[in-house]
Amino acid sequence: MLLVFHGGGPRHGEVVPAALMASSVLAYEGPGGYQRLEPGQVQNTAEGPTEVWVVRD
Repeated sequence: MLLVFHGGGPRHGEVVPAALMASSVLAYEGPGGYQRLEPGQVQNTAEGPTEVWVVRD
């Protein structure tokens, strides 16, 4: 299962299953749009390897 790590914004540090993501561009529901870090980056967390998504300007 792919996990997503949120960097910055109201969900900073949260790790969620990628299945909760609505699209490949923006994070799921709520304030603070996130997008996949380009180039892609993987970060190790207690939950396992995660793809890093950051706050969209």
